Amino acid sequence: MSFVFGGYFHVFRQDAHHATLAVIIPEGLTSVHTPHDPLRAPDNGTRTQHSVTRTAQIPAFCAIIVAGGKSSRLNNTPKAGLSNGSHTLLERALDAARQAQLRVVVGPETLPVPSDALHTREDPPYSGPAAALHTGLEKLAAAYAAREQAPPAWCLILGVDTPQIAPAVQKLLAHTVDASTETLGYWGVAEGVFQPLIGIYRFAPLREAFAEGSTNASVRSFVKRLAPVAVELDPAHTADVDTWEQAHELGYSTPRWLDY
Repeated sequence: MSFVFGGYFHVFRQDAHHATLAVIIPEGLTSVHTPHDPLRAPDNGTRTQHSVTRTAQIPAFCAIIVAGGKSSRLNNTPKAGLSNGSHTLLERALDAARQAQLRVVVGPETLPVPSDALHTREDPPYSGPAAALHTGLEKLAAAYAAREQAPPAWCLILGVDTPQIAPAVQKLLAHTVDASTETLGYWGVAEGVFQPLIGIYRFAPLREAFAEGSTNASVRSFVKRLAPVAVELDPAHTADVDTWEQAHELGYSTPRWLDY
């Protein structure tokens, strides 16, 4: 079965053991992955379409969703709970990262996080996205240690407020396939604007970079230490919800959770 989503051509296969989705990227790369399955790396697959130059396996990765801001420009309405009538911003972010081995949401303790995702909170609360990333990285490291497994090579970081981010995530993942050992990360750039909360980085260097001094600090100042490679993304995919005007433009203006 094939379909088109977000500008990419997809081929879906399923057998008795697993489902495989191949994303044929315009540049000719194919990423092969399975639906969210904690602690299982993507499976290999083969493609026969003439438009595919080769088959590539996306390396295993984990993901952090930053969802703990005050939403001051939204009159303190919880941003993660803004809905388009079908899905909240939090649900869209988690879905965009569904291929990850483990996903952690960093946000208020009362945030309704699904059972298949980890949940933690930056300390102190509202101390900024850099502190949230530090906390999320430590939560992931502890989760893998508890399972007696090493963390995966890569870690995806996303803000909770980009509902159309899924195609951009696929593009970032595609870049990890052929990443040299010297490449420590990729961050998104849209129309010349760098997006610190849209990127994928090698887990160990990212954790080291955020190990100290992250409270009320700039995310960019930390990720720049990794000299990330810029990946041009479609601004339609990186559009975020910071104001009510943006919320209405993107269709996510109905609060599902007035308080959490």
